[in-house]
Amino acid sequence: MFNERVANTLLVVAALAMASVVVARELGGGDPPPPEPPPSEYQADWATFTDAGLEIGTPGAAAVLLIFNDFECGGCKLFHDRLIGRLQEQGDLSIRLLHKPLRGHRFAVIAARAAECADKQGKGRELVHGLFARQDSLGLKSWQTFGSEAVLPDVPSFVDCVTGSEELPRIAAGLELADRLRVTGTPTLMINGWLLRGIPSEAQFLAAIEAVKAGKAPMAN
Repeated sequence: MFNERVANTLLVVAALAMASVVVARELGGGDPPPPEPPPSEYQADWATFTDAGLEIGTPGAAAVLLIFNDFECGGCKLFHDRLIGRLQEQGDLSIRLLHKPLRGHRFAVIAARAAECADKQGKGRELVHGLFARQDSLGLKSWQTFGSEAVLPDVPSFVDCVTGSEELPRIAAGLELADRLRVTGTPTLMINGWLLRGIPSEAQFLAAIEAVKAGKAPMAN
């Protein structure tokens, strides 16, 4: 638990540092030299992981980004807010969330359930956006309101699903994969099988996406 919290804190700090670099650039400051790219590890059977992920990008795209995600994670929110929308607009990237709710986050598991329950109604992507947009309202705002804001076709069934005891297999599958790959913090990224153990800068991450699309390894080992 301690390691998870430390890893999560480091990811948030790094994400905030990434944002500060962009602000400085917009204000006319010079670009600082980027740190060395983090190492990456290739998982040969990565394609079998995709069924455990909730699709919020373009299904069937050749390039696949897998994100170990926690809806209460500050770094996950920043990553989602800054980059996911831009990547979705490009329309050539599958983006799948692998659930990794951290033990120290009170509402992470039920938020993962909410995303899965909304996906049953074809609104997983919309609910994911809503969860991150109203992250500070988790535990305060009703699931009926979250469902209504995501324009779910059957809000009562959604609420019953979220608060019920039905097993939702992708949550267990995400946790199992995280344990297998020794993933302890969120967000942790995998691009076409390349698991990024470090925290890339925004520029490095976008370059990694383009490298994978071109059939290359995303980052130097």
